[in-house]
Amino acid sequence: SELLEQKRRVELQLETLEQRWALEKEQWQAKLLRKFEERSAAEEQRIKEKLTAARDKQIDAVIGKLYGEQEAKLAQIEAQHKRDLEEAAARHKSALDAAHASAAEAEA
Repeated sequence: SELLEQKRRVELQLETLEQRWALEKEQWQAKLLRKFEERSAAEEQRIKEKLTAARDKQIDAVIGKLYGEQEAKLAQIEAQHKRDLEEAAARHKSALDAAHASAAEAEA
């Protein structure tokens, strides 16, 4: 009977230890999982920030290129407009000179 009592106590202690071990294992796994999730979230944030910075750099480059193209096109249009005005002024002066010459010949 004493032996059976000892056996029962040992089995009870063993069961208690197994339950405690199972609980500690669960807690350790949960803690480890939280650490992995935190690291994963931090890494995801770092990658997002890196990708956002790269995207913003590309957008700035495209904007700069478009602005440069716009400036070049505007300069080209302004130069053409100036040439057109100069040609029109020269034609007008030539026509006026011809009209004055005709008038002078008619008076003479």
